[in-house]
Amino acid sequence: MRKERWFLVIPIIILISLIFLGPGVGSWFRGFLDGGFVYDGPRLGEAILENEILRAEVYRLEALDEQTFRNSDSVVASVFSKYPFNFKNEILIDVGENGALEFGQPVVFLGGSGLYPRGLLLGKVDKVFRDSSLVRTVFDKEWQSSVRIGKKGYLALLQGGGEPVIRLIPKDAKISVGDVVYSVQPEFPNSLPVGEVSEVGLSSDQVFQEAKLSFPYDFSNIKAVAVLTNND
Repeated sequence: MRKERWFLVIPIIILISLIFLGPGVGSWFRGFLDGGFVYDGPRLGEAILENEILRAEVYRLEALDEQTFRNSDSVVASVFSKYPFNFKNEILIDVGENGALEFGQPVVFLGGSGLYPRGLLLGKVDKVFRDSSLVRTVFDKEWQSSVRIGKKGYLALLQGGGEPVIRLIPKDAKISVGDVVYSVQPEFPNSLPVGEVSEVGLSSDQVFQEAKLSFPYDFSNIKAVAVLTNND
């Protein structure tokens, strides 16, 4: 009879301990029953958080190592995730007033095949916050800037958008697929590459030529950029 009472009392004691002493005790009992001691209380939570922070920092450093370099004329910045929206007209970077960034500074993508050691013009700083900045890209429909095309340097206008277009190309200009398009906007470094001609045709009024652009990078995979602080 006494043994039966103890069999009833022990589970009740364990249940009361779990209710009043918290999940840490529950973990202790589970560990005890499994043959070892396990504690998943506050310390374990802090360890998990620290591990996630370290993993994020490693990812950031890998991105910077793969895609960018640092020098006295530029500030390297990581790109915040754009998921799930993945808008191309603007990106948010993790440097702002803390990195002495200013409105209008050019932003370049430095990764890729290595054909463009100066990088490719991606956009410009549009808004600066304390620890971040908003970058307006060449994929914004409001973007317009002066460019030159190919070795002969035909002047034209870059019109931004989901698929940027080069407009106002002289009708007699000899433009070929693969010609590099360079920025000649006064506030940007001279002859900074933007992309390459992928298709050429006449404008709707038949007065000028127009060209579509291709870019040697996947916008959705851009992890880091460089903000040029010296435009000379």
